[in-house]
Amino acid sequence: MSRYRRLGLVVLLVLTAALAGLAVSEARRDTTPPKLYIESPPRAEAGTDAHLLITADEPVTYRVRYGALDESKVTQDWHLSLVAQAGLVPVDIQATDGAGNRTEEQAVIEGVPAPTPAVTSLGQVLAGDPLGVAVSWPAGSAGVTGVQVTFDGTPQRVIRQAGADGAEGLVAVPLGTRPGAHTLKVDVADEFGVAHLVTRSIVVTEPTQSVELIHIQPSVLAQDTPEAAAIETKAFQQAFATTGPQPDWQQPFEMPIKGVESAGFGSARRFVAGGPVSYHTGLDLAADAGTPIHAANDGVVAIAEKLPISGNIVAIDHGAGVFSLYFHQSKILVHVGERVTRGEVIGLVGTTGLSSGPHLHWEMRVDGVPTNPLAWVGRRYP
Repeated sequence: MSRYRRLGLVVLLVLTAALAGLAVSEARRDTTPPKLYIESPPRAEAGTDAHLLITADEPVTYRVRYGALDESKVTQDWHLSLVAQAGLVPVDIQATDGAGNRTEEQAVIEGVPAPTPAVTSLGQVLAGDPLGVAVSWPAGSAGVTGVQVTFDGTPQRVIRQAGADGAEGLVAVPLGTRPGAHTLKVDVADEFGVAHLVTRSIVVTEPTQSVELIHIQPSVLAQDTPEAAAIETKAFQQAFATTGPQPDWQQPFEMPIKGVESAGFGSARRFVAGGPVSYHTGLDLAADAGTPIHAANDGVVAIAEKLPISGNIVAIDHGAGVFSLYFHQSKILVHVGERVTRGEVIGLVGTTGLSSGPHLHWEMRVDGVPTNPLAWVGRRYP
């Protein structure tokens, strides 16, 4: 090797050593701790994953401690998935750079219990009866954003007071529901998008009954036409669409008159021998013409007019989809929009419309579905 080449090699080694020393010197002079950016959920459902993102302005050695968890990793961006613990639990974060500078920060995650629903209801009902469903969840649990109640897959009315640790469902089991087991589902959704489902089996029974032949004069029966039925359906649908979300009633429902039961709810009937069978959607109470009719509970008058089949009719909106209807009146004593109270006189017994004699046809409907009026008497559903 020539003298010049050896000299060049020596110079190169000296320069390399000098640069290395300079780098070490510079590193030792770096006293600026790394900057951290932390994305952490303030709340999470205890026992579920809580996602944490830590970002530094340079590669660092991280150490994260959360409860019994103690993990380290060399990186710049770190995505962690922590199992949320109950209560206010701190996440301690350390980040150390290559010069030994350390940054320590802390995040706190509040682990809240799941709103596990408890459901209470009867386990057996008659077809046509209303079914009250009580839903509750632990106080202090994750916030509830929605409650859905279904019966055989059909959504039902849910009544929920703001801030309450529970809700109430009101199920109308339709007339003609097949006897046997049916499925009631309660689905509670929480603030984290987690669904909590409770399923119950409800047994529906059906009373045995014979078909009754109702004798009505042909001139009166002639009023029951498709056109007349369409008029009534439209009036009912318009009224049912006005209901408020919360119940207006505070007390149990009561009988509107002290009449004699002449036709029960759900009774099978024909108006012509050998004709089609229909089911009675209300309760008929025979009474003298002019007998005062009382509101079954508090509410707002939604219908007060004469219809071709129902005759002079009053319908009261009790809120939460519950309506009481009073058919065949001789005189209506209230007007639409009027607020009435339980026991207030709203009309007089008569025989207008499709009627064979003085009586009150009384109905109780939930979202348009007829239910047994006697099942409401003395009860404060749901």
